[in-house]
Amino acid sequence: MITLIDIELNIKRIFNVLELESESESESSLTDDFNEKYVFEFWKRGKSYSIKIPIKNDSTEIVDLTINDGLFYTKNESIGSDVFLNVTVLNTAYRDFYIMIISDLVFRCFETNYNINAIIERYQSWREFIKLINVPKTDIGLWGELKFLDFILVNGVSNIQSWTGPEFSTHDFKIKNRFFEIKTTSNKYKNLISINGMLQLNSNEETGLCFMRIEKDNTSGESLKDLITKISNKLNSLDQALFENKWSRFSKIINSSTDKYNLVVNQIYIVDENFPKISQNSFKNDRVPKGISYISYTVDLSNLEYINTNDYFN
Repeated sequence: MITLIDIELNIKRIFNVLELESESESESSLTDDFNEKYVFEFWKRGKSYSIKIPIKNDSTEIVDLTINDGLFYTKNESIGSDVFLNVTVLNTAYRDFYIMIISDLVFRCFETNYNINAIIERYQSWREFIKLINVPKTDIGLWGELKFLDFILVNGVSNIQSWTGPEFSTHDFKIKNRFFEIKTTSNKYKNLISINGMLQLNSNEETGLCFMRIEKDNTSGESLKDLITKISNKLNSLDQALFENKWSRFSKIINSSTDKYNLVVNQIYIVDENFPKISQNSFKNDRVPKGISYISYTVDLSNLEYINTNDYFN
């Protein structure tokens, strides 16, 4: 049987060819069966790479898997009686990590006779590793999350466990049965926010979007390190250890950021049927068009109703 090293070398060769082809085309693709049973499909689209992995469904129900980690987008799909797992890396800077992961998944296909549950289980085990290479925050975005965390601690709304962003969750916070996305900007006038993927604002549970506008003030403002110290001082020793485990994943950003900010606007928008968002239902026949692997879009909050964060939680 083909070895893992053979697979990895072959995938590197495939992506080198895709890289050359994409210099003249916006999209390039190749297929390879690795001298095994089924064909694997590879793409390069813009700054993303994708693989379509054929998998065998031995159960009556297909496990629904849709994960947008900010760095990787993964979804399984059925086409007739065929089942596939699509894994996309959204930034070519992480190509080497991606090749390592998908090489292992391909090898796992051969080991398990393309078993869907085994392949998905293998991918889920990789997510812990992906956490370490995924740095999804800017200093401003992280500042907003820490400020929100400080707010809910001060007001007794929730605890340190509610900050789920560092745990590779789809949402930044989970408080009881409510999800919260934190969007932070230093733009003085525009109320534009970026939404990454279709899952960020789509949930069966109540979802709130917290919009923060901040301004730089290196005299009386707070830095990332200031907020970390401020929050740590509110926690017992066990929660301090948990908090450190969470924020330390962004230590590179924290150590390189010296700017201080003040919070100017702090608002909650209820993400309901009236909130502008893209979901699977936005497309014809409630199906995302074939070939679309990732969607990012901008929402203008200017004319939407909101609640001051203090009032929302009170």
